[in-house]
Amino acid sequence: MLTIPGVEITVVKELVPRGLAAAGTLGIVGCCETDNANQPLRELSSLSEFRDLFGAGSLTSMPEVELAFANGLRAVVVSALPQSAGLAANVTVPISLTSAADDTRVDQISVRARAAGTWGNDLRVRFLAKGTGAARAVDVFVFTSAEAAQNDKPAETFRNLSTASGDARFFMSVINAESGLIRLPAVMPAFIAGGGSANPQNTNPTAAATLLSGGREATVAEYRDALERLETQPQIDMVIASNNITSTVTATELYSTIISHCEAMSRKAQNRIGFGQIVPHGTSRPNIEAAKSMASVLTSDRFVLTAPHGTVGAVAGLISGQQYFRSPTYKTLRGIVAPNFDFTDGDLRALLRAGLLPVDKLPRKGVAVIKGIATSQEQVNVQRTADRAVRTVQNIAIDYVGLLNNQAQRSALRQRIDEAFNAMFREGALVPSADGLSPPYEVAVTATNAEAAAGIVRINIAVRPVRAIDYIYATLNVKAF
Repeated sequence: MLTIPGVEITVVKELVPRGLAAAGTLGIVGCCETDNANQPLRELSSLSEFRDLFGAGSLTSMPEVELAFANGLRAVVVSALPQSAGLAANVTVPISLTSAADDTRVDQISVRARAAGTWGNDLRVRFLAKGTGAARAVDVFVFTSAEAAQNDKPAETFRNLSTASGDARFFMSVINAESGLIRLPAVMPAFIAGGGSANPQNTNPTAAATLLSGGREATVAEYRDALERLETQPQIDMVIASNNITSTVTATELYSTIISHCEAMSRKAQNRIGFGQIVPHGTSRPNIEAAKSMASVLTSDRFVLTAPHGTVGAVAGLISGQQYFRSPTYKTLRGIVAPNFDFTDGDLRALLRAGLLPVDKLPRKGVAVIKGIATSQEQVNVQRTADRAVRTVQNIAIDYVGLLNNQAQRSALRQRIDEAFNAMFREGALVPSADGLSPPYEVAVTATNAEAAAGIVRINIAVRPVRAIDYIYATLNVKAF
């Protein structure tokens, strides 16, 4: 057969792996002012988005979100518990009602925390009626602790509000629109509709503030249901359950559920690390033995337990904002008030040996992470680097499914993985051994005859994540001159 001289061109489509989502997306479950139980989950990249979507009260009921963003959080996915989960703290306040026909009666209005949970049990309110006739007005003060109430330092102050139900500045309407801590009945009493007024009975500006009570945390089962919703968001690699559970046993049960969630998602190459904290201890020094007991039950490469209480959001935000291979050790945390107690060196050693991540005040650092470890005592950045490697391989390999029936394609897959790991090496995530004899990573894509016949290709990888230098030894040679 005679072949006519010329050029034949064959176009081969080259597989370009999709970009891998940035590390540091936090999934969080907890009680919010407005839930999204019947809405698709969405990723939020700012605190204002969170406030607008879930209500201003959620900033207090879920304080981890604000702390996380203050420390560099990249993005958050919120699975809010339904309104039926837990109970909101409440109290009734006596009030005088005057109808449009000038009839009067004494009644009560309910004051409720903006969201469910025991956080509302710390709230205190004072309603103050002042003036007479057309000059009547109402001041409202909201305190977040007994100490704040004793020192008369309200977290929220609303002055000179109207008592007239038809006024745009009617105190019930203003509180519901502007307070981030409490809410009043959304519907005003029918007795004052059409031009009536309402006036709190208290006229003493130094009267003790009224305490809210009855707030209750959600159950572990309700948290578990909310965690399941996070399974639909593959970009999440950090998980928190926002809570104020005071029982060590119940808190440990909840955190065990988080570990199970993270391990299940990691088996699907959607690797996650859970974060928790010891139970609330107020301004007192925490119970070290109870903290050690929690950590001993929660031992895992996939869980971080922080101490003291109130630091977990800041720690998660710090880790999110850093490159995934950076250690949080000795890094400063923002937004945390220095505790009124100091961990002793003995406390810190005990917490570290138990696998907790302690936070304490350090010279020239302020409030900072002492050592960034999981409860297994593995460094958090080492586990995150290994997780990143797994996600990278999965992200590349998924596009080669159905194409690896020859050596050329298997070689192409290996080259893609090699290219990605080399990039991790260049940015400092992977390192050779200290003596330089072992490489930062190894990759092999193989298939035996039996595996090829069964449609299986095996990827074997070994990576050496960079480790934090936690201790420096100095040798001083003293010479006489």
